Amino acid sequence: MAAGPTKLTPDNPKWGDTVTVTYDPMVRDAKFQPGDTVYIYYQLKFPGFSKNGWAKMDAKDGTFQRDIRIPQESSFVYMDFMTMDSWDQNANLRSMIFRQDEVPAEGAWQSRIWTDASVTGYLEAFNNERKLYPGNYSVYRDKWWNDGVFKKADQKAIIGREIAALKQEGIKESPGLLGSLSCGYLLLDDDKASREVLQRMVRIYPDREDTAWALREYDSLMFAKQIEGEGPEEVKRLKIELLRKDPGSKILRDYMLPWISYEKDPPLDIVRAGCEAWLKDEPDNPTPYYTLAMVLLEKNEGLNEAAGLIVKALDRLVAGKLRLFGDITGSRSERSLPDWYATAAAIHEKLGDFSAALAAIEAAQSLAKEENRPDLFMREASIWRSLGYFDKVEKSLLEARRRGAKKADEELREIYRQRRKTDEEFDAWLAGKTQEQSTAASRDKKPAPGFEVKALDGDTVRLADLKGKVVVLNFWYIGCAPCQVEMPGLNKLVEEFKPGEVVFIGFALDDQSHLGEFLKKTPFNYKIIAGSSSITKQYGVSAYPTHVVINKQGLVEFTITGGSTDIQEKLRPLIRGLLK
Repeated sequence: MAAGPTKLTPDNPKWGDTVTVTYDPMVRDAKFQPGDTVYIYYQLKFPGFSKNGWAKMDAKDGTFQRDIRIPQESSFVYMDFMTMDSWDQNANLRSMIFRQDEVPAEGAWQSRIWTDASVTGYLEAFNNERKLYPGNYSVYRDKWWNDGVFKKADQKAIIGREIAALKQEGIKESPGLLGSLSCGYLLLDDDKASREVLQRMVRIYPDREDTAWALREYDSLMFAKQIEGEGPEEVKRLKIELLRKDPGSKILRDYMLPWISYEKDPPLDIVRAGCEAWLKDEPDNPTPYYTLAMVLLEKNEGLNEAAGLIVKALDRLVAGKLRLFGDITGSRSERSLPDWYATAAAIHEKLGDFSAALAAIEAAQSLAKEENRPDLFMREASIWRSLGYFDKVEKSLLEARRRGAKKADEELREIYRQRRKTDEEFDAWLAGKTQEQSTAASRDKKPAPGFEVKALDGDTVRLADLKGKVVVLNFWYIGCAPCQVEMPGLNKLVEEFKPGEVVFIGFALDDQSHLGEFLKKTPFNYKIIAGSSSITKQYGVSAYPTHVVINKQGLVEFTITGGSTDIQEKLRPLIRGLLK
């Protein structure tokens, strides 16, 4: 399947073929120009695993071309096109791969379940895969996820029937079968049965992608359902057990190494071994440099090594190299920059290199743009405090406080008392500084893009009519687990504030029919707007969920990206500050 200015020759590739991939910049709607440097990022699917790669395309006869060899046993290829600072979303190639007898390879129709996702398309692809390869049981997992989209009311009954059939005697056990069973049990809310399957997969198939995928899938569903306790802790132990056996495994690296690096007290020996193997395989990839630097900082060990690693990580990230390793849109690079510079600032501060620390934290603040990051200003205050610049400490803490930092009040009082030898006038001083800061901050704010939309309840909502009120926007969609996780907290927030003072609006990507069914089971007390992709673009949203807080004057005051169970704790002080 070709799109826009791209072409694959031959268009039905077989094992052993050398295919020519063409991007024509002269085709209408092509994003790139003839003088650009264009790259192709591709993923080849195989039964039980996948391989990713990238290549620079060659300029030839007014087009960009690249030859790629189709390996034996491969089943499907995904291709995307980019430069180091852009991505052509209208240019992509998705193609089934055929055996030499021109029969679709094992897994080819399975991948079509996702590329042809529609009420009838996914079932047709599933049935075709089962007919050609009855021993490929991993296809059930893909079908069940799509059942949840297109047959939501019947999903559990379908899974129950099909699991019963899969457990019949005579069906040979395989990683794909166990992976589907693990997923199926989770979707049926049988956590214990899912974990029993996972234990078997770790024991018998430790080096299979199905095992790593099943463990990550378990984590995702547990997060979505907010299940804690014995199950997640056991799965955490299973993942560490796998990584300890083979920390250099590419499969485990892709699925688990970044996860373990963000855990509390990450095992440095595992992270180091995994990152060193990763660096050897992918020296241009910024992620392993950053991952090891971050863990060294967490452990407060090898800080000079961490400083060298973070420089290499940032050099590659700023150069756009993460795009060559899966970040084809560049959105992950953009979101990562503030965090990575903040990590650099923390490392330099611990080493006593305060000029480098200040440069890094100022870069982080600049790159965060409208994203509300009080932590960046708390870090800046810490650096200035180490240097003894207390006026600057107060300024940074006041900005952190305006952005909702809980510890800022306490630290401001401490600094006030330390400098003035009393805190008797602190409250009056703080009130005055807060007013000054609010006036100054409003000068740099941009007007919120206007909208006039109809909510699910039939009301027409115009942003222009909401002047004088604080407006809180939430951009989300049904299939986003973090979006669902934060809904109970957001509902509490709606209850806390008077409708005459604060208006909560939820812009969903989904259509009205899907939203109606979803909201019957999952209450969300925002004013809900369906089919909001155009407004999402107006607000520049690239990650979900995203929250935008608009002040009484209609200016964008804060943006928060990413869902969490305590999102209301982050939004509450921002709203209260704007109501004063």
